[in-house]
Amino acid sequence: MSSINLLTSGLDVQTIVDQLILVERAPIKRMETQSGTLQSRIKALQSLNTKLSTLLDKLNSALFKDETAPLNIPAGFERRWRRAFSRCERRRHPTNRR
Repeated sequence: MSSINLLTSGLDVQTIVDQLILVERAPIKRMETQSGTLQSRIKALQSLNTKLSTLLDKLNSALFKDETAPLNIPAGFERRWRRAFSRCERRRHPTNRR
């Protein structure tokens, strides 16, 4: 069996090793990139959630004043919304009172 001396063979061993390392790391780099993208999406969704929560609080304050607004019960929400809306309409059109 013959052997090859890599140091005197003329092959660029360092480049070959570096390229093999890059090939082996490719899936890891892809996962790291995907992880960064997912982290960005999570932060964006958390920010959106905070803004929507703030908007909901402001809507509750504007529509229901001191009342508790059970937005998880659609019928209660609709009833309160109609009452608040009719109050706003009466303020806009005071001559149309019944």
